[in-house]
Amino acid sequence: MADTPESSTPKQFHVEREGDVWFVKPAADLASMKWSELPATAAEMLGAAAEVPAPAVVFDLSDQGYFGSYFLGILVRCWKHISRCGGTLGLCGVSPVGREVLEVTSLDTLWDIYPSRAEAVEAIAHR
Repeated sequence: MADTPESSTPKQFHVEREGDVWFVKPAADLASMKWSELPATAAEMLGAAAEVPAPAVVFDLSDQGYFGSYFLGILVRCWKHISRCGGTLGLCGVSPVGREVLEVTSLDTLWDIYPSRAEAVEAIAHR
């Protein structure tokens, strides 16, 4: 069976659903992602979010020690799109360094930050 372009291109993120929450988990180290990949990566994320009305999307960063401006650009782009759809965006498992990046950029004021997936599911279920 021949590979299609979709199947031969590695996914940057894994998307999983737990209850009413869609979790997005990076498939690789965020610090190594490149700006040239931004359009394709953002399209991948926005496509997943577009399939759900008023989605609750939480980026699971539990395996990430650091992320930079590339990933922040993806988050902002996804947040704008999800907000227009009536949904919410949050983060979980953010490292102390990641938390500092969010605080310095004031992005921690835009999104809910949960210690874990379980706490994200619990908080969103009780909205």
